[in-house]
Amino acid sequence: MTIKGLFETLLSLDEVIFLTGYRYPSKQIGWLRQNHIHHYVSKDGHPRVPRTAIDRPLRSVGAPRTPKFDALNKGVHYAPKTPY
Repeated sequence: MTIKGLFETLLSLDEVIFLTGYRYPSKQIGWLRQNHIHHYVSKDGHPRVPRTAIDRPLRSVGAPRTPKFDALNKGVHYAPKTPY
């Protein structure tokens, strides 16, 4: 795989900001962990998220959950409690 191909398989820094809603890498990493999204932390401290981590269908555990759209509109980050 070429270097260009490698970077095409990872989300850009702007895409990570859009996904997490946070600009600071430490907050982004916390959000990614809380939401069980696979990522790597680079030497500069920024999370690197493979596109496959968000492109694949999410597996649900238990009953389906209803999104909290009102929380999204207010900018509040909601993470459902994990069953374990």
